[in-house]
Parts: sequence; C-alpha cells; structure tokens
Amino acid sequence: RFFQTIEANWEQLCIDIETGTVWNKLNIKSEIRAQLEPTLFPDPLRANQLRTEFMKDIRGFPTRIWSVPFIFMISTGSFRIYHDIIQEKYLLWKIPIFTTLFGASEGLMGICIDDHLAFTNSAFFEFIPVRYDLEDGQNGYDDKPLRIHQVEVGKCYELLITNNYGLCRYRFGDVIKIVGYKNKLPLFEFQYRTGQMLNAIYEKTPETSFMESVTKTMEQLEGVSLVDYTATENINVDKLRECNNTKKRYILFLETSRSDKVTRLNPEQLGLFDKTLCEVFPQYGRMRNDQIIQQMEVLLVKPQTFEHLRSYMLQKNRKTTAYQFKMPRAMRNTNYLKFLLDRLL
Repeated sequence: RFFQTIEANWEQLCIDIETGTVWNKLNIKSEIRAQLEPTLFPDPLRANQLRTEFMKDIRGFPTRIWSVPFIFMISTGSFRIYHDIIQEKYLLWKIPIFTTLFGASEGLMGICIDDHLAFTNSAFFEFIPVRYDLEDGQNGYDDKPLRIHQVEVGKCYELLITNNYGLCRYRFGDVIKIVGYKNKLPLFEFQYRTGQMLNAIYEKTPETSFMESVTKTMEQLEGVSLVDYTATENINVDKLRECNNTKKRYILFLETSRSDKVTRLNPEQLGLFDKTLCEVFPQYGRMRNDQIIQQMEVLLVKPQTFEHLRSYMLQKNRKTTAYQFKMPRAMRNTNYLKFLLDRLL
C-alpha cells in the first residue's frame, strides 16, 4: 500500500513538500496535524526533483528517487503476490526483497536462513502430521503431535505452539513443510493455512496451488498486472445472486490493471485461469475432465475494489489491525462476497 499510496497521491505529495504543509483535505486528527506541521519546512528543490521523476514514469520510481539497498517485507504464503507486484511494477527487480521473520500474533516461529526458515527458541513447538496427497486431494491429521526432533524432511505439519508469555497453547492453522536441516535445526517452508482450501466437492485445492495458477496465468497475459484476488465456491455466491445452480465450480474475483486502463479480459483469457489450475493441481484437472466440476467463473472487479474491501473488513473486525490483516484467498463471508458482487466491471 505504501507504493500505491504514493502513486495515487504524488501530485499532492509534491505540493506538500514544496510548501512544507500537510494537505488540508487529508483525513487526520487535528492534534496530529498540529504536531506534524511545526516539524515541516518548504523544500521546492526536492519537490521539483520528485515531480520530474513521477512524470517520467511511475514504474521503477523508488529506484530513481531513493538509494535503497534492499527492502524488508513479508513475502511468504498469501503475501507472495504482493512481492511480485512490487518487484514487477515499482522495483523492476533492481532492489532485493528479504523476508527475515515468520511470525504471528501468537509468537515468532522462524527466521530466514539459506532462503528457508528455521525455528527460533521463542516458543515450544509441536507438529501435527498432515497426511495430504496433491495427486488425489485427500488429507487428514494424525492426532498425536510430534516434537521437533521427530519431524521428517519432505513431510507437512500443522504448527502447534506454546509461547513463553503465559504458556498459552495455540493451534492457529499454519501448515509447513520440512525441507532440510541447518546443522540439527529443521528448515521449513510455509505451505498454506487450514480453512483457506477451496473445496467444491472433495478436491480440497490448496491455497498455494490456486495462487500458483493465478500468478502463472497472469504471466501469460501481456500488458496486464495482478492487483489482488480472492476465490470461493459457487454455492456461496449463487445464493446471493438467487441462482439455483447445482453444478459445482469455483468463482474467482480478480482485480487487474494495465497500461491502457482497459481492465476487461476476453473469454479466451478468462479461460486460462481454469486451464492453468488443471495443470498445477492434477486432482482438479481430473475432476474437470470428468465434468465433476465445471469451469471456473472469473469475475473482474472495478479498480481499487480490494483496497476498499480491505478497509471495509478492518472496519467490521475491530480486533484485527492493519498490520495483521491478510486478504483471505478463500472467501466465504456473505457480507464481503456481496461487497465484491456490487463492484463488478
């Protein structure tokens, strides 16, 4: 959102830098404005430098206006698409992005070592084995959690942690895969969060597989960039559209951008999302071939829809802060789905 905010407001930002003021229409509290403005001073030279760079091209502007050796941000799991968007549009792959930590409100789980994550000593970890087969879509859990010395490379586990602050034990749904060792310390990769699988019948499409299919499809669409997406099973949408359709399928809500400002895609392009998912997740492909599941329906939404949805969701859920927010990749909340349906192109 940092780069998007600059892109959307660079003209006013340059005026504020030039005059040493805060825009009077900016929605901030008067006491905050009173604290900010005495610290500002006019800088017309810098304002003109920035204005010149923004007018050249918004693409790659951070590489031209700042000397930045690297950027820290979360780029694992569902945040991966934002990493790719930032690199493709704003950094042009000239500035590396590092993810140094893997954590949650419940505790810090890992630090980055050798491009993978290693466990920390900030909590006591247990591991619930996940029996999941990407080929047949069947999954399940073993009841007895394992200790860290019992995990095996190549297998997936749902994390169970007991933190050092009150000895609270949490099962919060993150599934990881053990990929190797650093000395005797297991290294892992985040796979998906339970509850974020799409499941129209019994196929259980993982969040990672669906995300991979979306990003691979976007790579095939020349001049079109991904802004954000979420998906659901058609039963959750058909009841809002008062449609009694017994045929099962996925519905993808997609926001895109492109240089010519035309955000519509033709039917052939829309069909690529379903085709790619068949290739990425064989179980889905087999069920499509057998016509057990129908072709995915792709619904394009208006520009800034996901930005407004994010604000709406934060407003509805006061327990979640902007720093903790994650856009659900499997959306089933009726209010949020209606929000998206009301903003279709």
